[in-house]
Amino acid sequence: MIESIVPFPPLPEQKTIAHTLRTMQKAKETRQRELELERERKAALMQYLFTHGTGNEPRKQTDIGEIPQSWELVRLDSLVEFLSGGTPAKNHPEWWQGNIPWVSTKDLKQPRLSNTIDHISKEGLENGSRLVSEKTLLVAVRGMYLAKNIPVAITEVSMAFNQDIKALVPSSQVEAEYLLCAIQYLKDYLLRFVGTSAHGTKRLPTSSLKILQIPLSKKEEQQEIATILKACDRKIQALEKEIALTDELFHAMLEQLMTGKISTQPLTETYV
Repeated sequence: MIESIVPFPPLPEQKTIAHTLRTMQKAKETRQRELELERERKAALMQYLFTHGTGNEPRKQTDIGEIPQSWELVRLDSLVEFLSGGTPAKNHPEWWQGNIPWVSTKDLKQPRLSNTIDHISKEGLENGSRLVSEKTLLVAVRGMYLAKNIPVAITEVSMAFNQDIKALVPSSQVEAEYLLCAIQYLKDYLLRFVGTSAHGTKRLPTSSLKILQIPLSKKEEQQEIATILKACDRKIQALEKEIALTDELFHAMLEQLMTGKISTQPLTETYV
């Protein structure tokens, strides 16, 4: 039988450690509540803006629901150019040692991409992938995450991408940031077209994505809506980062306090 040794400091120190860790947990819980509220706020704002516009004008009924009276529905394939990506061969490790960001679906956890987990070389790009410029939308069209979501992000720098993603290069008719918001807003509508391939993988047919009806306003209003919703995204991202840092600090403090690497004496005098 393996015996385990459990740290057992004096009672005053136990109270101090418990108080310190509980305080950090409460801070994390507070930020998590703020994050939930901000996500709800963004969802409510998005619903309002895409049904009332920024001028609270009368509405009309369409195939995707109510939209402002002056807006129109425009097929996505008339607003963007569709591009396909690819993956350089893994048996050429030198192709995976470059500085070109290469997007896979695991990168689509944030709505804006300035970097990626994987990078490829110029040779890798020329032998299996494709480069797109900043302000290009990347939409996941294959993967199990499509059961509940439609991952979409906008590039902030030039990036390559794989075959599970479609790149949408906006025309002059539409603001890229606005189009990002529109596709996020239409997520539930798009999920209706997600099916399962013969190999059991979820996929969103490109044909369904191309005929998606985008609610379109004038460019000035597109910019205004994008600015409002981008501010929400920034706050959400800041809260997510703060929660992650608090969690890291909690586990670091737990290890330090339980091993005696940090003295609890100053805190003990305060709280006990």
